[in-house]
Amino acid sequence: MMNNIVFLSHSSKTQAALDDVEELGRVLDQQGFQVRLDRRIQAGVDWNAEIDLWMNECGAAVILFSPDALKSDWVFTESRILQWRRRFDPQLKLVPVMISGVTKETFLKSERHDLLRLDDLQIIEEATAAGSATRIREVLGSPLPSKQSVLDEVADEIAEPLSSISELAFKRIFQRLGMDLPPWRPGSQHGTALARTLARRFLIMHVHKVDHIVDALGIVLGAEKKAHLCNLLSAFWVREEAADLLAAATRKSPTCWSVAINGAHLQRFTVNAYVRRAFYPTSRWHLIPVEGGAGTDTLRHIEESILEGARRYNAHNPDKWLRQTENAVLVLLPDRNMIDCQGLAQLRKRFSRMTFILGTGETLPDLTAEGYTELLHLQPAVDLDDEDKAQRAFDDALALIAKN
Repeated sequence: MMNNIVFLSHSSKTQAALDDVEELGRVLDQQGFQVRLDRRIQAGVDWNAEIDLWMNECGAAVILFSPDALKSDWVFTESRILQWRRRFDPQLKLVPVMISGVTKETFLKSERHDLLRLDDLQIIEEATAAGSATRIREVLGSPLPSKQSVLDEVADEIAEPLSSISELAFKRIFQRLGMDLPPWRPGSQHGTALARTLARRFLIMHVHKVDHIVDALGIVLGAEKKAHLCNLLSAFWVREEAADLLAAATRKSPTCWSVAINGAHLQRFTVNAYVRRAFYPTSRWHLIPVEGGAGTDTLRHIEESILEGARRYNAHNPDKWLRQTENAVLVLLPDRNMIDCQGLAQLRKRFSRMTFILGTGETLPDLTAEGYTELLHLQPAVDLDDEDKAQRAFDDALALIAKN
């Protein structure tokens, strides 16, 4: 569930039925969810467009099947749209609830069920909508923190440049990605809804298919925007738990820290992706990669590389900049054989506000047993097959962008 928005689909012909649905909405509101219910649409708002937008942006939807709902074309249409979304966004939670005398058995025998095929979902049976609140909460789980999730933020960032393209362009993109167009009506928010659908789809595909995404976009977006999209998706290939560890290590100032990470494409791909994921959406970090230099005076080579990297930000006094900058500074040592634990200890003493990233190659050994103290292992480790797929797709995508 990407967010706390819960859409309630229903058909309520009597005041008692409306009150029952309203009560369910109030209970879910009190539990921390953001309920979207047609009765709450303000006067003057485009009702159809608002409902379409809700169905596209919700993290969960509850379909209340009363006798009236089983006869309702609106509920049927909403159910089809939500089923369509679920095909392309498995994070969407869809909860069918049988109320007011409708049972799972009668629903499964109904004509509507034959068209909707909801039997693979967890179906709830209760006398009333409000009475189903506890079981709905069990299916939805605990609401996310009130702050917008990182996935929602990046989805919005991806969707923003897409929202203004033409409906014909959307149709071509959907076709090239093997997606059906959504079964809803065009309206004032149609472009926004389609853009958000694509953005969620891109995040599910991740960077493994970023070359297909860039190819499908064709000339709809310029090279700069497509390159930005590639960078976003490459960062969200990274496992969140490991990225969070990296971000936490950089906050252990004033004592500098060390992090061990495995991977075959450290300098040009993996660490850049990890750092972007760890600090998204801010850019308050600097990554200084140290290349080559293995030999008798490697320590001096690393120090000079760090100072040279700092000169890009303060040519006059890189030492002062390193001591005073409020941004996180990370130094990548791509080969664990470049320096031993004593040398790393000296670097940490020399540069007291840095985070050193030590590349270990294909494996992620227990380096603390080898004398590397105060060192974090970025678990879960990098899956090298995933890394290869991601790096190749990213390179192919950038090559496509260059051609366009």
